[in-house]
This record gives sequence, structure tokens and C-alpha cells, in this order.
Amino acid sequence: GLSVDQVHSRIRDLSMAHRFAFVDLSGMFPHEYDFFSDPYHLTPDGRKRATEAVAQQLGVVVPDVEPRRIACIGDSITYGAGLPDRFSQSYPAILEQMANRRLEVGNFGVSGTTLLKNSRRAWVDTPAFAEAVAFAPDMVIIMFGINDLAHPEILDQFEQDGVALVTRFFQLPSVK
Repeated sequence: GLSVDQVHSRIRDLSMAHRFAFVDLSGMFPHEYDFFSDPYHLTPDGRKRATEAVAQQLGVVVPDVEPRRIACIGDSITYGAGLPDRFSQSYPAILEQMANRRLEVGNFGVSGTTLLKNSRRAWVDTPAFAEAVAFAPDMVIIMFGINDLAHPEILDQFEQDGVALVTRFFQLPSVK
């Protein structure tokens, strides 16, 4: 199977080949710091740091941007699993707060899901997929990978399934 570094490399290559932004958070969190509450979930400081990196990449901290709709799709990290108040502490909620009402951010995370279509918990097979499309976002933040690593037998489909997902959102008239 692929290692985490190989998956990150494939995502980075995909982003360049298909013209979408990629924010690599993997190097931001040295293990000697307390950014993770367990091997897969960020602490409040970790979520804040990750959200700031995404906000900087998207340019949402610039004061004069027009209001935008951003759909955040992904797994439990996006959903905010294990947080005392996911509606104010998940990274999509923090991103919306940081943008000072210049963004409407939809949280379409589903715990335990994968990007892989042939897994037992494919995100595209959940109601959140249709809800994210109906949200008509201007931008989409995609955060998958951790749960996909549990399926080494089909991980070679990651690129194909990732391109299909990105393409589906690029087809929306609202995506800029």
C-alpha cells in the first residue's frame, strides 16, 4: 500500500495537473507539539493553525473580498468529531469566524468516510454529497486521506476518484 507521504505527493500532483489549490498541512504539525488529541484528530490549537493556513491559501483574510460560499467536505476532521461544540470548534466553523462574515461556510464532513468510491464508507454515497452540491459553493475545501489509508487494496483508485470528485464540483456553475 501507499504511505502517507505517497498519498500527499499524489494529491499535490493532482492539484497541479487539474488546477486546484492544495494546502499541505502534513508538515505543519511537528509531533513534539500537542497539536493532536489522538493520531488522527487535532487539538483546538492544531485546528486553529490548520484553519489559518487554509485561510491564508484562499486569501480569505484579505478585507476586501466579496462574500463567498465555501463547502468543506471530508471526514471526521472536517465534521468536528469529538469536539465539545463542533458548530463553533470545527475547522469550517473557525474559518467562517475568521472571515468575519465574508464567507458562508458549509460543513459537509461525515465521520469515517473516504474519498475512495469502492470503500464501505464512500463520502459520495452519503447525503452530504448531494447537500454540498445543492449548497452551490464558490469554492470547495476537500480534506480526505486518513480513512483512505485503511483501504490499501484499493488505494490505487485514490487519484481517479479524487479527479472525479474535483471534476464534479468544477462542473457547478457557482464554482469559480
